[in-house]
Amino acid sequence: PDEYSLGVVFKPLNRVTVEFDAIFTRWRSFDHMTINFDDGIVGLDKITKYKNWHDVWRYQIGLEYALTRMLDLRVGYVYDNTPIPKSTVDYLVPMDDQQHFDFGFVVHWDCWSVDLSYTYIRIKDRNYDARPLDGVPKSRIHTGDAHLIAFGVGYKF
Repeated sequence: PDEYSLGVVFKPLNRVTVEFDAIFTRWRSFDHMTINFDDGIVGLDKITKYKNWHDVWRYQIGLEYALTRMLDLRVGYVYDNTPIPKSTVDYLVPMDDQQHFDFGFVVHWDCWSVDLSYTYIRIKDRNYDARPLDGVPKSRIHTGDAHLIAFGVGYKF
């Protein structure tokens, strides 16, 4: 889907950088998903599921503090709205709105940098109304959690 983003960065103090971003994703372009079968299943050669996802905004803020010449500390927060309406939610992508809590650091020396970060993702509960024709019973997905660790090495030419 198309994405449009807007970001602002400012330095309120000599060693502190703050960034705010807003990202608009046009999920409405994902109106259906079709699965094609080579040999057919019970006479079917394809199945189409209508999605009709909504356009949504994602908001994020990050702060970087230059602790020393070689070490920067980072923290961040993201609020990500779900594009999936209650009428078409399924078990393929069961998520609802989610929040990301991030922290990490980067070490610089000469032209090299090494980044290490951790992100905790908290996903809201999701209720499903019964849609027997879609194979979705009345149900509930309880809060989900995810833990992400990232490592990167960079070199500036």
